[in-house]
Amino acid sequence: PSGSAPVPYAPMPEVEPHIRYKRSKFSTRLFTDRLYTQGHLWLWDQAEDLWHIGFTRFALRMLGEPVEFEFEVQPGAAVEKGQVIGWLEGFKAVSDVYCPLDGTFSGANRGPSRASTPR
Repeated sequence: PSGSAPVPYAPMPEVEPHIRYKRSKFSTRLFTDRLYTQGHLWLWDQAEDLWHIGFTRFALRMLGEPVEFEFEVQPGAAVEKGQVIGWLEGFKAVSDVYCPLDGTFSGANRGPSRASTPR
């Protein structure tokens, strides 16, 4: 319309590079900036010596909608690769959560973080 203020230019957000993965009827995107374990976890390097870790979409599909979780280690505790650090209960199953690398446990994510969840 005449006399309206110009709309400021906003660039489109960059799309994270990913690899499309499909097996049978299941498909997902695996982001190339993350590492993946055989136990269906992803590891995202956030800063020097700080990794954000989560379940892949496939793991969550097998467990069902997450219902409850608990970590058995306290923030600041030393952890070792393969150590059981907690559990996750879904509608379909309960699974132990194994530490994917040696280090110090920083704590759980304090809320839903869709931005860091692979789609």
